[in-house]
Amino acid sequence: MNPSIVMDVSIVLDLLLKRPPAASAKATLFSQLKQSGAIFYVATCSLPSLEYIHQREVARLIREGCLKTDISARIFAKKQLDTFFGQVQILSSPGYIWKDIPPDHTDREDAMIGLSASALPEPVYIWTNDREFDPVSKNVHVINDIYAANLLSKSDSDTISFIDLNLQQSIIRNPIEKSIFTVLRHGQYIMGKEIGELESQLQEYTEVKHCITCSSGTDALLMALMALDIAPDDEVITVPYTWISTAEVIALLHAKPVFVDILPDTFNMDPERLESAITPRTRAIIPVGIYGQCADMTRINAIANRHNIPVIEDAAQCFGATHNGKKACNQSIIGCTSFFPTKPLGCYGDGGAIFTHDDTIAEKLRQIRIHGQKIKHQHPLIGINGRLDTLQAAILLEKFRIFPQECELRATVGNRYSELLSSAYEIRTPVISEGNTSVYAQYTILTPDRDEVINRLKSNKIPSVAYYTAPLHLQGAFLYLGYKSGDFPVAEQVSAQCLSLPMSPYLTEAEQEKVASVFSQKQ
Repeated sequence: MNPSIVMDVSIVLDLLLKRPPAASAKATLFSQLKQSGAIFYVATCSLPSLEYIHQREVARLIREGCLKTDISARIFAKKQLDTFFGQVQILSSPGYIWKDIPPDHTDREDAMIGLSASALPEPVYIWTNDREFDPVSKNVHVINDIYAANLLSKSDSDTISFIDLNLQQSIIRNPIEKSIFTVLRHGQYIMGKEIGELESQLQEYTEVKHCITCSSGTDALLMALMALDIAPDDEVITVPYTWISTAEVIALLHAKPVFVDILPDTFNMDPERLESAITPRTRAIIPVGIYGQCADMTRINAIANRHNIPVIEDAAQCFGATHNGKKACNQSIIGCTSFFPTKPLGCYGDGGAIFTHDDTIAEKLRQIRIHGQKIKHQHPLIGINGRLDTLQAAILLEKFRIFPQECELRATVGNRYSELLSSAYEIRTPVISEGNTSVYAQYTILTPDRDEVINRLKSNKIPSVAYYTAPLHLQGAFLYLGYKSGDFPVAEQVSAQCLSLPMSPYLTEAEQEKVASVFSQKQ
């Protein structure tokens, strides 16, 4: 059945007045939903405030020269509303509805809209910008822009995307294209103004003093080690269960990767095993925030501080998550993240960023990023070509606008998975540590029957991926370190049993229920 969508005053005004930051995206979404069969309504109880605010805003735009017209604000506003009302239906609000509003309800207009909407055939949605909107009626669902986009049916309802980047792009395609064209027009493809704008926004978001964008998450880690003067034969401690770049950058500087086993529930570094791995040659520690949540940075930092060892936070998968109220990349002397397309905040190519509160380290990182250059043609130290290109920064600026909302949606999807799979007897679901939030870069389960589960999912057209099936200490590239099978039993077990399920902010309840139905439930 086609959805019924009742628009709050704020949404109508965004569409009529083309209000930033996402006006064009809303207009595209409105058009796409209409084409897909959605029926749009405006409640009669909204009309007085809608007409008053709209006319006032039109008059302001005319006054400020933002709107050119030869007619009065009142006539212009009326014509614009009349045109808009030709595209929607008016939803009547019966007089008796007042008696159904709870006496302690904080916004009677919201309640009136919700109760009016409840008379429509289900499914019924109220599209609003207001996070606190309370529709009173239980059969009415409150949605924002992202959930509205989720109503756009996928072309093949039997197919679930492992990571749905297309739907995200459909929400912000117009502003992304506008940002790209802006870069094409000004032509500053290297270190254009968008680089500084992005760094400023990321600094404010993480509450870290300095942000230095760079060419990839791998280069972020490499540059961080270079800024700490990691040299041949130095030791750097990290974990064997992660993407190879975490240890690869250590080896590239001819330092020695030293591995510490992981926790069996979060798959992050086990602080209990860290201290015994520290030697007089230990020069840095790199914990990894695997699959979307930070490592136990409080305990890791405490151990590192006792030994005066700097900690580099590998937050490639957990950017946006928090540990004890602090954002990822604000947990240690240096934080690094990746903007690979499938990361929680991803660009459309390679990209990364480094964060630090230390002025000296920040200045050094900025030099390293441009071949060690401090001023043009002067190279006081060795660096790399580590710049983020301006086009990727422009894309990230638009994607960052919806990133906080996407983090909330990821948490909702992750929590729903855990609830749906709570009675599945053949798997272990992920654990989020106390004091942590997760952005669920992946939703990863453990199952001793991984191949059988993969085949069962595949037969139901559900993709899955087993990441890091060989821990780093057993990879050919690190055999020279002398580790053997059994040295890190938890990492080895997780590598043998891990399986990531479809995950994105836009995964629907129906899709998650389909995934969950594949698993055997306890009777």
